[in-house]
Amino acid sequence: MEEVEGEEENKEKGGEALSIPPKLQPNPERMEPMPPLSNPPISHTFLYKPLVPLPDLSSFVSNQIEVRISNEYMCKTNKALRLRKIWGTEIYTSDSDIVCILQHTAKFHIWECPPEKSGGVSVVLRVTKGRNNYQSTCRNGIRSRKLGLFEGHSIKIEGDPIALDSLGSEEELIQMAAMMPKTTPYSFRKSTPINSKK
Repeated sequence: MEEVEGEEENKEKGGEALSIPPKLQPNPERMEPMPPLSNPPISHTFLYKPLVPLPDLSSFVSNQIEVRISNEYMCKTNKALRLRKIWGTEIYTSDSDIVCILQHTAKFHIWECPPEKSGGVSVVLRVTKGRNNYQSTCRNGIRSRKLGLFEGHSIKIEGDPIALDSLGSEEELIQMAAMMPKTTPYSFRKSTPINSKK
């Protein structure tokens, strides 16, 4: 009311009415568009094989790697699932089995039997340094194992797995398979699981 009365008084004195400036609004024509968000590049791609851990990941710390898994291993007949080759919760040791991790995190529900169709899935992992403690939890029908200080690295699934019609060309498959070690790259564990139930 005070602003209205002041305006009327100003008109009576022959002056122009004072106008209150409108709130400033952004001008879309003058605003620069934000650059599209992009995912970090994949440092390397590996080919999964049951009971064969990833190689030494020292060159990929703080980066993302991709693991391609054939459909024939995405089922409950996978030996790694029966042996529970998995250490940790959410963040796992780098020699944990990727199919076990997918089941434990509910990122993929493992089939009873291998599907007839070919192809597989692509899984992206974030690589970090090893930890002093990996917790054991029971999730989605599989109990991960407990572990203390680990000399290798840690891995964590980034996003959801992507279905693939093909794992790659013959040349790509040979290259990816050649990167996988014949045995575990870690000669020993600085701390071993307490027992098979943990």
